[in-house]
Amino acid sequence: MGYANNYDFLRQSSCIGIWQSIQDKPKTSEHLEGPVNSLIYDGSKDRNLCMNSIDNAFPWIAKSFHKIGDKIDFREISLWKIIILFLGFSLLIHIATEKYKKLAISLMFFLVFGDITNLLYINTLYLEFSVITSSFFALFFTILLILSTSKNIPLFILASISIVWLGLAKLQYMPLAVLLGLICTISLIKNWKEKKFYLLFLLISIAIPIIYNKMNPPDHGHMKAVNFANKTDTFLGAILPASTNKEAALLTLSLPKNCLISIGQHWYTPGIHQNFPCPEVENLSRFKLIKLFIRDPSTFKEPIRNAILGVLPFYPPYLGHLENKTDENSLKYLFLKKSSLSYILANITKEDFYNFILISITFGLFSLILWITLKNINSSYRFLLMMVSMGSLVIFYSISSSVFGDGYIALQKHAVGLLIGVAFHLVGLILLFINWISARLCLN
Repeated sequence: MGYANNYDFLRQSSCIGIWQSIQDKPKTSEHLEGPVNSLIYDGSKDRNLCMNSIDNAFPWIAKSFHKIGDKIDFREISLWKIIILFLGFSLLIHIATEKYKKLAISLMFFLVFGDITNLLYINTLYLEFSVITSSFFALFFTILLILSTSKNIPLFILASISIVWLGLAKLQYMPLAVLLGLICTISLIKNWKEKKFYLLFLLISIAIPIIYNKMNPPDHGHMKAVNFANKTDTFLGAILPASTNKEAALLTLSLPKNCLISIGQHWYTPGIHQNFPCPEVENLSRFKLIKLFIRDPSTFKEPIRNAILGVLPFYPPYLGHLENKTDENSLKYLFLKKSSLSYILANITKEDFYNFILISITFGLFSLILWITLKNINSSYRFLLMMVSMGSLVIFYSISSSVFGDGYIALQKHAVGLLIGVAFHLVGLILLFINWISARLCLN
């Protein structure tokens, strides 16, 4: 099992030299039908197509055991992902000393990595595995660091590693890593009060975007094309169609009137590359969206709503994910699928799901207010309130960074953090409720 190649495998293949090997198909082509466990290490690389990521480490380790010309089993790459995943989980469980923390972490691990939607990224060359895994660890280590009142060097190191991992996994989630790093910096100033620690974390937060841009210069090769495509999908495909006054919206964004005819088009609109109707969008800054959102709130509200609805059913439905299609009737596959949080959420109505997401974000803000104002509550409540708040943060970030980063294109792949945020939110709320009931029973 694993998601099929939608062409994006070449972003890692071009860095490492491991390519898909399918008879009568070019190694750079897509293969949407299903995963193919046939890779070849031919050593050829293409800097113009390469997207450097910390996720490149997994195929790089796998190819280190081979010589050029060797066939490689996909599971040789997946093995290293699983080793790192369980190593990280063991360290997290070890450093979270209290039983309620271990319970929350274990439930989260089951919900996130027992979900078929997330598991299918393991047997792929997509970067999303590192996004999912590093988000999981970065959020937990950040929460533990926020609540830490005394110096804990192992926790400091693990929080640093997980946040750097997230920041160097994929461009979309790099700002989230910076935000978590700044949150850790503020917490260290408040709790540890040792200059060297908070300055080091501040340095890490500042360094992440600099290092990422060095790894993938935004004005070079594939990244330049990706930037143009993303802005086309964002401005022309998602935001401007939602405006109540399109000419005024163009004026706010400093786009010429000739862009009016291009509203509603995206990077994959037939014929758009032969005569691109609004080339000015390539150099348009997303900071201009702030003014547009203020002047025309529908350009924020409608894309967010469409993105929340469009993220269902959480996995890219156009990508096959079974090498042998008869396996879809097997008991193991059906159990894995139907026990997944993504399956349960995808089977409620779209309107109910939309309302659930809005309520979750609202609850997260409320939990944060409680966490800040209620200083004397016990540590378990503070931990769980922070889980709810962090979950809501990731829900909102995943949705907004997807739609305002690349419009409605490949929403399910881009918003992979959404399920993690929902899991954090639900586990935090459920354990808060159980804690509250237990406390009430003890009082009686």
